[in-house]
Amino acid sequence: MISQSVKRIAELAPAVVLGCFVLAAVFPGFLAPVSPETLDLPYMMPNGRHLLGTDHIGQDLLSELIYSARISLSVALFASILATSLGAFVGTIAGYFGGAFDDWLMRITDVFLLLPALPLIILLAAYMDSGPLSIALVIGLTAWPGTARVVRTNVLQERGKNFIRSARAFGAGHFYVMGVHILPNILQVILAKGTLAAASAMVMEAGVSFLGLGDPRFKSWGAMLHEAFTGGGLLNGAYGWYLPPIFCISVTVLCLILMGQRWIEPEDENSVMIGARGHDSLNPLKQESASFQVKDLSVIFSGSDGTVIPAIEQVGLTVNEGHHLAVVGETGSGKSVLLLSLMGLLPKNAVVTGEIRFKGQDLCTLSEKGFQGLRGRHLAYVPQGVGQALNPLMRVGAQVAEAVRVHQGLSRRAAMESAVKILQRMGIPHAATRNREYPHQYSGGMIQRVLVAMGLVTGASLILLDEPTKGLDPENRDEMLHILKGLKRKTFVLVTHDLAFARGVADRISVMLNSRLVETASVTDFFEKPLHPYAEALLKAQPSHGLEVPGLYHARSIDPAGCAFQARCSKVFLKCRRMPPMKDMGERSVRCWLYGA
Repeated sequence: MISQSVKRIAELAPAVVLGCFVLAAVFPGFLAPVSPETLDLPYMMPNGRHLLGTDHIGQDLLSELIYSARISLSVALFASILATSLGAFVGTIAGYFGGAFDDWLMRITDVFLLLPALPLIILLAAYMDSGPLSIALVIGLTAWPGTARVVRTNVLQERGKNFIRSARAFGAGHFYVMGVHILPNILQVILAKGTLAAASAMVMEAGVSFLGLGDPRFKSWGAMLHEAFTGGGLLNGAYGWYLPPIFCISVTVLCLILMGQRWIEPEDENSVMIGARGHDSLNPLKQESASFQVKDLSVIFSGSDGTVIPAIEQVGLTVNEGHHLAVVGETGSGKSVLLLSLMGLLPKNAVVTGEIRFKGQDLCTLSEKGFQGLRGRHLAYVPQGVGQALNPLMRVGAQVAEAVRVHQGLSRRAAMESAVKILQRMGIPHAATRNREYPHQYSGGMIQRVLVAMGLVTGASLILLDEPTKGLDPENRDEMLHILKGLKRKTFVLVTHDLAFARGVADRISVMLNSRLVETASVTDFFEKPLHPYAEALLKAQPSHGLEVPGLYHARSIDPAGCAFQARCSKVFLKCRRMPPMKDMGERSVRCWLYGA
């Protein structure tokens, strides 16, 4: 207990000491023993009237030290705010948008990083107005690149998280996402860089003033040192003239550095900074009819080295109003990429061809602004998994209410009422009070229900769900099944590895293999008689079918241009070395040479 108390005092000490300096700077008249204009004998030794003695013209050194704190701290504060704000802005824009923005902004940052800061400051201060504001401006304009680099790195980490994708999925604009979801999550890094920038600015201002480049009308601690050494303080034994400013500068810089390190390495890892059955009447907003069609959709990713990776090839789908489609297949087959392409959330290196028809529009031709008008309002996306799916710094209720506030312009209170209502119907216990909790206070199953609530709260007619049961135990999985089965009037596309779950919630099943669809059928037809050998293998691999895993057959007949399942297929023949077309068989379709061309 004693060690914890000592540690707590040690942590608070820098802030307390720095607070004392700030009070001295804000209220110098209450702390200074005499006015700076009051003159006495020069070079007086410390005594009862002058605790630090006097300077070469008889000014009280303690009063001069207290009044000088205003200039030193003001320059450090202004320069820190300017450098941190500019660096955070550049780093956020570069990290979030990437591409050309990132390249150009980082090249500009590199140029500033190559410039020697202190000589440049001295040069600019010598030719500009030497007042405190000018010095702070010059320091701030040369000190931002380090902050920009650090902020960019953190933004790159944050923008790939699922809660950022969720925010974009409900139609939030870029600057809203940056201001509400990204910057608060890297705020402690920005504050740390701000305190370190203030410490650096304090040292630079002292150096510039010590060289005599400051305005003599605005005396700082550095200017006091300049006068002490040029006024013969050392020769006359006036140690109280130059030692106190050195002490104040050193202690202030030390306190700022310690506070910055505290922001970078917070002790409390568990703090907030770290990180009923559903039915179709869940949504208080008006329901809308929906259907969409995908024609020859292909997505390829281009690498920086010129490599091209196909993620989706010639996919065609039709989902009618109120129908539920489940897309199944092994990991890496392109299922999640399909959903992201429907939402326009693919990275910049993705090249999309084909058509995605929704409400008469081809989504492949929409701009980012056009997608923002659809996301959330008409298209909803529930991301995969519970890790990083919610913003750790925002309360759960606020995140659910966020979409309706963006799209419907509701007041905070009205949006929160809608959020509480849908959370209750999603089965969140005590939703009226638990909506004020943070994501880390929720279990995995509860977070998954919150994500579904976020997808439904705005009245979107087409819902895309990526692995809604991933990581859930059987009880929570069954709960999710009941929730989705209640959305009979909704149109949704579900990506899952769980065939039993797909059977319980979907009307139709589409099977993906190696970026292509290989079969689409009704749930009944698929589970009673799958046509494609890969679809048959998926069913046999289920526990209810004995967990039979297909072996390796006819390995010599493998051709990269042919069927992707040929190496594992027991029915493979020579024709399988060419890719078969998708054959329409009325109520179902299949891509296999067993059923003709």
